[in-house]
Amino acid sequence: MEIQVYSGYAVGLTSLIGLAGGVNWSGWGILGACLWVLSQPLAMIAVRLLGVALAPALWAATTIAISFFYGYLLFDEPVSK
Repeated sequence: MEIQVYSGYAVGLTSLIGLAGGVNWSGWGILGACLWVLSQPLAMIAVRLLGVALAPALWAATTIAISFFYGYLLFDEPVSK
């Protein structure tokens, strides 16, 4: 739990430093940030329910599958080796 608090502080601090230089806001960036913030408490719940070995493996595999289907179905990326 402490590591997540420290990483949250680090992200907030680097964000403030980035804001000083000017920012070009993107809707995709805001959506990604919201999903990242939402994933942190859900990850803690998943680890509590499934264990530290199974939960990260499941969400990593889910992330890979979703990324593949987004690229293939939404962005018409070709599938290659």
